[in-house]
Amino acid sequence: MPARDPEERRAIAAIAALSRSATESGADRMAAANRAYRESFNSGHSCALCKQVAIDPALPAEEIARRGEALYRLHMRRLALRRSQNRRQADELAELEAASVAGA
Repeated sequence: MPARDPEERRAIAAIAALSRSATESGADRMAAANRAYRESFNSGHSCALCKQVAIDPALPAEEIARRGEALYRLHMRRLALRRSQNRRQADELAELEAASVAGA
């Protein structure tokens, strides 16, 4: 019988999460997820920040791994730059709002 009540669904989800935490290591799950994410760059990458890059699967495995790692690092650097720009913009906006409130 499926859970229909949101409170019941939350309770079932909490039980499932605690059951998993009791039987598995969170660090192991994160390591596997991180490894899979990094390896996903070995076939290429495309996102809103990065232009589409494809890695030729005919290349030697070492070269595919090297290029995948480079794509991963490039993507992370672009994310860091975007985060920095967004924080600076938010700070400037907050300063303008504070100045307008103080001047009002």
